[in-house]
Amino acid sequence: MGSSSNKRKKRPASNDRSGGTGLKPPTTFGDLLPTLSPALSRALSRASISIPTPCQVAAIPSLLAGKDALVRSGTGSGKTLAYLLPVVNSLLSASSAAGAGSEDERCIRAIVLVPTRELTVQVSAVLSSLLRYRPDGTDPMLLCLPQRVSSSSSGNNGNGKNGGGGHHDEEELRAEAALLRDRPAIVVSTPGRLAVHVRRGNVGLLEEEKNGKKKGAVMKGVSTSDVKWCIVDEADLVLSFGKLYGVLQSLQ
Repeated sequence: MGSSSNKRKKRPASNDRSGGTGLKPPTTFGDLLPTLSPALSRALSRASISIPTPCQVAAIPSLLAGKDALVRSGTGSGKTLAYLLPVVNSLLSASSAAGAGSEDERCIRAIVLVPTRELTVQVSAVLSSLLRYRPDGTDPMLLCLPQRVSSSSSGNNGNGKNGGGGHHDEEELRAEAALLRDRPAIVVSTPGRLAVHVRRGNVGLLEEEKNGKKKGAVMKGVSTSDVKWCIVDEADLVLSFGKLYGVLQSLQ
């Protein structure tokens, strides 16, 4: 009697770049972002970024559609650009269409929360490179909080109580409050630092919106009523600090 072989043939390695959708993936960011801003396209070209990663292919369409999304992917997979590109493209496209807005028209559109001061600097650096060619270059598009990464500033990477900074940290907070009053379009911050500014009334909902009253606003700071994007990077770490819920509740 003949014998039969039960050996399984190896499947060829998958080159699926569809993000698990099975659909033909976009080959350029112009395909992925239907109205790609010329300023953003130029910034991507300068950084030699031309082909979307699977993570970006999977996440960006949902974010562009205004949906909530949880993005889980490995280190180096392009997660940061996956959430920043829709934000930056939306802001640049709106800015280009409307022209350089007046000071009264400026407002905070996006808040990016990260667990450490060092990450605020890293994410802000990526944002700065993407905003390099914005048409209204004089407008305050980006604010990084805390402003200073130093061991003499408040402890716990900006997520704990002030410690050791004292006078210097108070000066830094006042300087940041002044920058918030310039109403940057994007704020990158640790939850702890943003919580400090919320408690001080430097940023948050207007009082009339909280209470449903038509009286004049009594808050001295900047409203977050126009925030369209709220991003939590390294969410597991941010949640471990225990401050995220209070911050988001204040911004709702």
